[in-house]
Amino acid sequence: MIVYCRGPRLGFVAGVLLTCLSACDAVPTAPEEEPVGTLSMPLITIVNDVRYRLTEDRFSVSGPVEIDELSHNGDGSIVVATLPEGDYEVTLQDGWVLERQSDAGFEPIEATLASPNPRPVRIESDQTTTVVWLFQTDGNPVGPQPPGVLQGNLGVADSSNPGTNLVGDVLATEASHIDALQGIVTIEGSLSIEAGVTSLAALAALTHIDGDLSISGTALTSLEGLEHLAGVTGTIVITNNTSLPTCAATTLLQRLGFEPTEVNVAGNDDDGVCP
Repeated sequence: MIVYCRGPRLGFVAGVLLTCLSACDAVPTAPEEEPVGTLSMPLITIVNDVRYRLTEDRFSVSGPVEIDELSHNGDGSIVVATLPEGDYEVTLQDGWVLERQSDAGFEPIEATLASPNPRPVRIESDQTTTVVWLFQTDGNPVGPQPPGVLQGNLGVADSSNPGTNLVGDVLATEASHIDALQGIVTIEGSLSIEAGVTSLAALAALTHIDGDLSISGTALTSLEGLEHLAGVTGTIVITNNTSLPTCAATTLLQRLGFEPTEVNVAGNDDDGVCP
């Protein structure tokens, strides 16, 4: 009989498999491989040829696998973790700094968080999940006096250097998260809108979502702001928005060329009236 050493697999971080020691059990066959996926979080982005980077950062993960601090790649430009399939929360801990490139080099800039923290993430087997942590800034350098906690991350909405594209999945759970997307034309990933969002007016420039669109559990009364949305390459879910007229959802779907059988629209205001 062949003897295999069996033990729980804690996960992969930056391509390195971490395992624990355990007693060896005699089993007749080799253990099955656990399905895993990859979480990718770039720490550098370029907007209109201006480079931004996140420094002094520490990410932790909770879920099927607990990781106190995710490892960076060799040059510190990306955080990658290979994780068992499942639902996780990723937290960016306090103390990190957003920097913007200038003629003199990188300098810290004041910024505010415009994404949920912690951030829920779903890891699927054999897939890479890239998430956007969006931060809003006016590009002002940090002065000589401590301005308080500096917060910055992967997607940058800089009013002094406006960009039009985001790469990765975007999650908005409050009004400020939507406001930070003003001027964004394309999202190369999925857009999920939830919870305390009451208006989509800041999305007036958005034309394409290269992924899924989900609008669930919001206080929206209309889909005003999505008039220029011309393409969604993934699925569409519009559910449990009790103040949103169902006709607003069906009008959007018809304009995008989706059949009712291709989408999930339920739990909205069936008696609501559309203009």
